[in-house]
Amino acid sequence: MAKAGPIAGLVHLATLAEYDEGVGDTERMAREVKSLDTEKVTRALEGRKFQYLKGPEQIRACDHVNVQEVFLCKGKSAAAMKNDWDFYDIVQAVGGEVVAESCEGEGFDPKKPLSQQL
Repeated sequence: MAKAGPIAGLVHLATLAEYDEGVGDTERMAREVKSLDTEKVTRALEGRKFQYLKGPEQIRACDHVNVQEVFLCKGKSAAAMKNDWDFYDIVQAVGGEVVAESCEGEGFDPKKPLSQQL
């Protein structure tokens, strides 16, 4: 069996951490609305803002897109790496609203939560 490299390990850990935080937020919303009903929990999540490992995120109410900052990275050659985890440089951080398609562009009303548009 092939051994996973540092990139795979880092991506896996970051994914697990984000997943764990997202599950925790969903659980908190279920407790807040005192229900496991999907529609009630979904409505409670609309427009919510969260602070995660890499920064703030928001479940945009009009389309349920998770709007978050995106990092543009440039990989390093093995010779340029200072250690096993030094495999990229962050070139630029771009705000989520810049890279996410607008609600209007997706055909949704930005002033209404998605639960009121379906």
